[in-house]
Order: sequence, then structure tokens, then C-alpha cells
Amino acid sequence: MSLCFRQAYFDDAAPKAEFLRFLQDIHGLDLGPWDRAGLWDPDYVPFSFFEGDRLVSNVCVYSLPMVVAGEECRVAQLSSVGTAPTHRRRGLNRELTTAARTWCREQDHRFLFLFADREAVPYYTRLGFRAQPQWRFRCPAPSTSGSEHRSPLVPLVTCCPATHDFLADFVERRTSVSRVLGHHSTGLFRFHARYSLRDCLYHLP
Repeated sequence: MSLCFRQAYFDDAAPKAEFLRFLQDIHGLDLGPWDRAGLWDPDYVPFSFFEGDRLVSNVCVYSLPMVVAGEECRVAQLSSVGTAPTHRRRGLNRELTTAARTWCREQDHRFLFLFADREAVPYYTRLGFRAQPQWRFRCPAPSTSGSEHRSPLVPLVTCCPATHDFLADFVERRTSVSRVLGHHSTGLFRFHARYSLRDCLYHLP
């Protein structure tokens, strides 16, 4: 069976459901709650190969508002990259990445980036990407030792509706932590609050 290329199809229920199935199978990521809450960002665009009704290879582009060296601009992040085991080593992901990069240039993005496992760095280097160091900054939290020094940190339970309202207000009012490199995307913040940061978000009143 021949493959069909599809792009930006989230307004069509059937292929979107197949996209959700694909992410669950390939990455173990359940975006069902995200979908049911209607939190899709129109700036999140899939580039996919389908075999019949089955999604077999995918790359997504997230178009993000950012501050780069003090200047407001848009950049693009590649994510949700993967190919079904039965269709690997056919160059499908390379084709999709090329299509996504062409689209990003046409949409005047400043640059394109992605986060990759160390094992995948040689592959992306061959596609023209340059590896950059990734930094994580930490600072000490208020002390929790002794009753007279109770921590003012309040855990944010991200499944709580009140927390959703709090975060929605927060992300609308926040500013980038850096004028050298920072993003303004409320959608990206909401995603990480629900998934990668859900157990380590706290409010400091």
C-alpha cells in the first residue's frame, strides 16, 4: 500500500485520533486528556505519512514566540518525532524533517531546534543540525526543617481545576526569564505543567 502525506489535519477527528494512538505507542505519551480539554495550539503542526488509515511516521513543528538576543521573533521546535517499527530505515523521517524545515523557512522562523537523545545526535548532525549544550539552573528552596521555618511552598496539583485557572492567569501575566533566550508560549507552559513538570510545580505566595 502506498503512503499518503498529510499536514495540519487536527480539524479532522479520525486522523487526529490516529495521531494520539501513534504517540501512545511510540512515546508512551497519553494526550487524551489534553485533547478532551481542547488545549491544542494551532501553532502545533503535524507532518505525517499515513498508510491507509494508519499513521506510520511523524514529525511535528511547534511555532513559538521567543526573545532572542533581545529581539521578539518566532522560532520552530521539532517534536513528536517517530516512525513505526515496520517502516523504519526507509528515510521517511528524513523526508518529513525536510518538509518541516522547508515550511519553517517559508513561515520566516528565525531557526529550528529540537531536543534529542545522545544516541540521535549523529543522525541530526547529518541532517544539518548543530549540537548545543543544554543547561538547567537550580536554586535552593526555603528551608523545611523545624516548625518555626515551615516552607511557604505550596504544591500545585495540576489535575485540580483551580490549579488550571491559577496557571492560566499566571502564564498570561508572566514574562520571559531571559532577554537573551526565552519563550512566551502559554501553550508550551501548559503542556509541561500537565506532563513533564506535573509533580514538581510549587507556588510561592
